[in-house]
Amino acid sequence: RRSSDLGSVSYPSITSVATGHKHLVCVIKGSLYGMGVNMSHQLGGGAMPSQLNTLRELALTATSMGLSAPIIKVACGRKHTMALTANGEVYTTGDNTFNQLGHSNRRGDWAAVRVGTNNVVQIAAGGDSCFALTGEGHVFSWGRGESLALGHPITRIEALHPTTLLPIFLNIDTPTRIEGFVTRRVKIIEISVGTEHAVARDDKDVFTFGQNSFGKLGTGDVQDQLTPFRVPFPEKKTVERLMQVMAAGRTTLVLKHNPDFGTITYIFGKEGGSQDGTLVPRIIGDAPLSIARLCGGGYGASIYSAITAEGHLITWGHSSTMASMLRTNEAPAMSPSPVTHINDKVVVRDAAFAGGHLSVVVADVEETVARMPKDTLKRDIVVPYDKRIALTHLVQKQVDIHDEVLATFYRQLLGEVDGASYVAAMEKPPPYDPNALKPKIVKQGTKALHQGSRVRVWMTDVYALGTVTNANPLDIKSPHLGEASANPQRSPKNQALGSFNSTQLEEQTLETADSSHKIRNNHFEVTWLRDDWDPEIIELYSDDETLDEENANRWQKLWFLGAPEDNCI
Repeated sequence: RRSSDLGSVSYPSITSVATGHKHLVCVIKGSLYGMGVNMSHQLGGGAMPSQLNTLRELALTATSMGLSAPIIKVACGRKHTMALTANGEVYTTGDNTFNQLGHSNRRGDWAAVRVGTNNVVQIAAGGDSCFALTGEGHVFSWGRGESLALGHPITRIEALHPTTLLPIFLNIDTPTRIEGFVTRRVKIIEISVGTEHAVARDDKDVFTFGQNSFGKLGTGDVQDQLTPFRVPFPEKKTVERLMQVMAAGRTTLVLKHNPDFGTITYIFGKEGGSQDGTLVPRIIGDAPLSIARLCGGGYGASIYSAITAEGHLITWGHSSTMASMLRTNEAPAMSPSPVTHINDKVVVRDAAFAGGHLSVVVADVEETVARMPKDTLKRDIVVPYDKRIALTHLVQKQVDIHDEVLATFYRQLLGEVDGASYVAAMEKPPPYDPNALKPKIVKQGTKALHQGSRVRVWMTDVYALGTVTNANPLDIKSPHLGEASANPQRSPKNQALGSFNSTQLEEQTLETADSSHKIRNNHFEVTWLRDDWDPEIIELYSDDETLDEENANRWQKLWFLGAPEDNCI
């Protein structure tokens, strides 16, 4: 088929996309769409369900909220969402535990936030905080003071709580201007926020503030900075033009353009899965010199991505679940590498990643049609496998719903004649096999579990669904030598059978290390499907996946079992 057929069709344009901990929001033609978890109303309140499994238009519209301008930008925190309109107004919704919404709704619906003179040009969200950049170059922030990433020195008090003896932090409940930039007469033109730090820039300098674990502020040490710090960069013979800054999880990335070479990528802070940090800006030597912009970033990011001038997606970083899924059969790259199975099909415009739960890649359809050979222009039509065959009531024959949907789509897209001929020339899908839905349970030991494995664990009276995010949280390196160490873990809010805090884990590990021939690492860090449960480290008692009712902590290496009556998994 001629590629011009696709070029003549008008496609919805995604102009902004962002991801939170377990939710996605994007802007399509000035309207807001979202999907994912909505337990904290991060997608909106009212009649909105607690979870959306498909992309759906959200309630922030001119009709429902009286918006005077279309939405142009979105940003997502851990459990809250920001939206920016073309006339500089900011709206927020979601969790308001730390006053991060900037209005009185504790866990309500969308509401407007007054930011200075409402001349906002950019928004950004931390885990439990919000940032807004105005046209005058002023930065406003509000939300959780404990993150130390709001840029205000008053967020930490030189006192301890009388009961817990922990440091006291002040939350900022309304948008407050960061005076550190004003006193320096710095006009900020870009802001980006990570898990617990922020990075901003003017036309020539980079500024950071917040917690400084792993040296992500570029100060040369790990001392926290409550107010903006100007980051020094290595001297160069040729002046480099500052292009972009990005805070990604506990890492900072900076793009500079060198007229002699091209784009130079700098990094400092935590690099991928390493437990060491880079305290000062380091050049990533194997990063492509054709990088046009960084993408992704934000709260909880553990992989980093960039888009080249050719529209190719480059990723690298921690070997997380999402990194593995994004790169399919390729090994997650610890240095910048192209995602070939995406780059071979489309020209990439944007990408976003939700710390280990969701990856979103936005294609530039017009550029894809213009650049790609016609035989690579493919469209995937996704139909649930168990819905592909239906028995019609009019005629006693089986109809493949997959083929029907495919034919209908292309007839609408290309017209009756061209659409039918295009579908007829397509490669047919494999025939439907009802036996494929029957559960195949093969016992596998805990050694078969890896990062990304989905398990369900018996928790007193119910099975809890979760994903293994660390298959060796105790970092047991050599059982034969009895070497073991425990990474510090925060005690979770919810306690499952067989869960441990860091002290118990360390004692368990050292005790087991005394008999090296019996050591078996059955501890796994699991992130639960439920949005209100914290990740935790649990011990799976059995070495075999089991359904044994007598097992105190039985587990299964899959989320759902087949049910013969409705033939689903």
